[in-house]
Amino acid sequence: IIRETDPKLVKFEMDVLWVVYPGEDPVKWLEKYPGRWELMHLKDLRKGAPTGDKLSGKTDVENDVPLGTGQMDWPAILRAAKKAGVK
Repeated sequence: IIRETDPKLVKFEMDVLWVVYPGEDPVKWLEKYPGRWELMHLKDLRKGAPTGDKLSGKTDVENDVPLGTGQMDWPAILRAAKKAGVK
């Protein structure tokens, strides 16, 4: 969708948990598509929770943890978000 839409007309909100859960890196997505991410939904994933599940679209609610206590690298993500133009 990002590649097929006009950047002047279409912006996105990144849900960080749903980028990490299937095994992707939010920093790389922010760097790959700067200016396309307007907002971010900040959620953290329990340390040790498996990632790489690209098909189920679900994770146990027990894997949701307070921001900063899970496995996301928030300093790197937030630096990349700022550089990419996230509001």
